Amino acid sequence: MDFPWESSRDSLGEGRSRDGANHMIFYLVQTSAVATALLIILRHQHVFLRIQVVLWAIGAATIAWRFGVVGQLDFYSNDQRYYNFVVEMYSRERWILNEELSFVDSKTPYSLPAVLVRLFGFHPTLALKIVSLVSLLTLSHLILKRYDAHRVSAQVKLLYFTACGAIGTFFSMLALRETTMMLFAYLYTFGKAPQLRMTSLILLFLLRPHLAAALFVAELITSGWKWITAKRDTGFFATPAVLTMSVAFGTVLYTLQNVPGSQDDDPAGKNVFVAQAIRIVSNFVGLQFLTVPESTVNFSISSLVLLRFILSETVIIPTFFALICVLRSFRLHDRELFVLSAFALYVTVVTNTDFNSFRQNVPFIPLMGIVIIDYLYQRAARKVRLNRYAPVNGWLPLRRVPTP
Repeated sequence: MDFPWESSRDSLGEGRSRDGANHMIFYLVQTSAVATALLIILRHQHVFLRIQVVLWAIGAATIAWRFGVVGQLDFYSNDQRYYNFVVEMYSRERWILNEELSFVDSKTPYSLPAVLVRLFGFHPTLALKIVSLVSLLTLSHLILKRYDAHRVSAQVKLLYFTACGAIGTFFSMLALRETTMMLFAYLYTFGKAPQLRMTSLILLFLLRPHLAAALFVAELITSGWKWITAKRDTGFFATPAVLTMSVAFGTVLYTLQNVPGSQDDDPAGKNVFVAQAIRIVSNFVGLQFLTVPESTVNFSISSLVLLRFILSETVIIPTFFALICVLRSFRLHDRELFVLSAFALYVTVVTNTDFNSFRQNVPFIPLMGIVIIDYLYQRAARKVRLNRYAPVNGWLPLRRVPTP
């Protein structure tokens, strides 16, 4: 069956060269106008937020210029074509949902804001990218506010380890929901107000149901673990225990959920558990592309390895996070155990499908990054106390401030 968003030409129209040129000029003018407006709005905010806006404008314009206003929807992921279709349909007041587009399938927390932007005359693809950018800017602002970092080197580390640098900026240039999920996952994990956390979880459910389910079940696991070990010294047992429970619950969650793209494991069950364990571990070091079927990978192994060097955060953040959880098992706090449990549970579900990729794990990268930053901060503060000097490695003066 051919869906409307899969057609090679849509209502944006690039059938004629003149129309295509007009669309391109209009798109580039709108991109520049949005960037200019945001730079004015953020003129008193952190300089890195303005840098993100400039990079977004350059990247969005370059992608459109290179691939075309319509052709850009197939750049990196053709899921962008689907979201573009949703925005166009809703902006034309086709609000009656049909069997091809349910309320959850429309990814309302991401597409609806884009529809509102579209109503002001913006290009539908650009409207989606504006939502992606605003989500990234909001997340970056919250993280920079969480840590009162005075040195530029400390600020760069904050954005690097929370994927708000190269990774976040790249996804903000695409009409994809990744930066929006990064924001809501952060608000649920580190938000203080119960209303904010519950709202974030509901919005995550509408964006990616099994991600919200993983966070909810992980909350139950870590709360239960905290209650069981309230008066006990678990030592290094915390990490393996939480991991084991999370993987077990993840397996159950996978069987209960209708997750598309399930892999056909050996029907006899031979080496199934070993293969799944390898796939789970690969996610903790950012090399999951080595364990998935070649038919599900759109790039060559050499290209993916090169991308890992360019976007080194894809390997460094999950690997560093895994090392911290293993080596500091006896010192992990509630939220750190929660991030470990949620990620282990989530990848247990995802590794049973054909969609096990770094992009699937992007919402967890800022959460892992916060665990890493807290560790680096504590380590620097300990050196200051021992050696009576500051700052250390550009991390101090740095203080934690209350999260929203």
